[in-house]
Amino acid sequence: RLLRWIVDHVLPPAREKGEGGWLCIEARSRRDPMAQKGTPVPGERDAYTYAGGHYRRFLCMDTLRAELETGLGLVIVHAEERAGLAPLGTDDPVLIRILARK
Repeated sequence: RLLRWIVDHVLPPAREKGEGGWLCIEARSRRDPMAQKGTPVPGERDAYTYAGGHYRRFLCMDTLRAELETGLGLVIVHAEERAGLAPLGTDDPVLIRILARK
């Protein structure tokens, strides 16, 4: 639902202003080693809580691409899924990065 709201309410005004209507996403992938190691959140797919109640949702690249392209009619300009994009200390998560346009 959030992606649909962004496409309907954020991208059109940006395009009208000549800003191009870009959607940029960076999120942890289901392939991240931390995925499925927390406590599952009831009723939420691929969502977990960790020590101290920290909440994380992990995304599937194929599902996200399909939703953006087919479901929302966006054109994906760049997509990658790998570690090495945002290392911090000893943590090197597997991330999804997508740049898309309407």
